[in-house]
Amino acid sequence: MKNLQVFLVAVALGISSFAGAMNEPEHLPDEKATRAAFNKEIQGLLKDIKVDITDDILANLVVSFNDNHELVVLFVDIKNHKVGRAIKERLHHKKIENVLNDLDEKYKLPVRIKV
Repeated sequence: MKNLQVFLVAVALGISSFAGAMNEPEHLPDEKATRAAFNKEIQGLLKDIKVDITDDILANLVVSFNDNHELVVLFVDIKNHKVGRAIKERLHHKKIENVLNDLDEKYKLPVRIKV
């Protein structure tokens, strides 16, 4: 297997689509900082994931948070099921310091894995 670096592309776009409901100006600076910190945290969790791929892959995840501030991977939409399992194993029930919002929210999280 090849040792890959994972880049999260368009995470901010995916997460900001759900943050659109929060149009109150006092929430925007904290929300941006939280999203940036969350993005870095996910990149760290997926760093050096070992999967065997020949082309770049885009996976669309649906995630939420539980009461213990752990990331819960609800769904992984990807054609390569082995890569999907590897992503889920890396992220599912991992303690997250930068929880995005309400615990009841579900977030779309696009993840691009480059060769």
